Amino acid sequence: MRIATRPLGVVLVVALVTFVALPASAQFLYSGGSFSPTLYSLNPASGATVDSVTVVAAGYLIQQVKGLAAEPTTGELYAILRGVAPGEGGGGQFFLATIRPDTGEATVIGDLGDAFAGLAFDGTGTLYGVTGDGAFGPEILYTINTSDATVSGVMNLGNGTDGEAIAFNSGDGLMYHLSGWASPPEGGLGDVVFEKIDLGTMAITDIPLSGDFFINGNGLAYDAAQGDFVVALLNDVPVEGIQVAEFARISAAGEVSISGPLDEYAGGMAFSDFVPVELMSFSVE
Repeated sequence: MRIATRPLGVVLVVALVTFVALPASAQFLYSGGSFSPTLYSLNPASGATVDSVTVVAAGYLIQQVKGLAAEPTTGELYAILRGVAPGEGGGGQFFLATIRPDTGEATVIGDLGDAFAGLAFDGTGTLYGVTGDGAFGPEILYTINTSDATVSGVMNLGNGTDGEAIAFNSGDGLMYHLSGWASPPEGGLGDVVFEKIDLGTMAITDIPLSGDFFINGNGLAYDAAQGDFVVALLNDVPVEGIQVAEFARISAAGEVSISGPLDEYAGGMAFSDFVPVELMSFSVE
């Protein structure tokens, strides 16, 4: 976003990298590409793409955005990026990074050391991450140091199969976890796990899912303005033999409501009340 005042007299142009707060009704919803290095800005009502940028990091080859979370006081976007570090090869490592949503420029903080799948900040600004099923230590909840990407184990999350997504509900102070791969519609949503976690006691409460069917979910994020969660879903199209990505909402009670298609299945989603301002100008008499 670029904001400029109308010049009066002599104008001094000053470049700033800062953040401007917006009211909750003007929240931005960001989504990371699960299959590409893309950051999307989405319409929070429909999931339609408003804008997109390619995520780049100096010296790195970025392949995917596997997780996304906004720091609760600054709105800064943190991400799990999968990519290749300078001088390295192979299938890519998993890094913690920050992303500027206006340009896609990422700053790599450090190597996470395993295949992380989801991110979420709690209400105190502590960053949590969960490893995916392809990790050396799968389905483990960690805290992540935002300064150097070092991790510390919190608890095992053994419920569910493929797909691990977490989101912190600022309304009730609990962490929510979505995981699993459902059978065809006649099998229902019983194979998908939706649960809430008390981070103080580590107690886990199952939440039965209802409403619209889906086979897998990812990119879970809490919408404080609406009091529910947004999520990216996968569904089969049997006649065409393909899977499609869809945008949906899930209530804290587990009711699923699909809104429309997504341009890409999300590796992560995050709401932010803040947007970066790259250039502001003001006049000096």
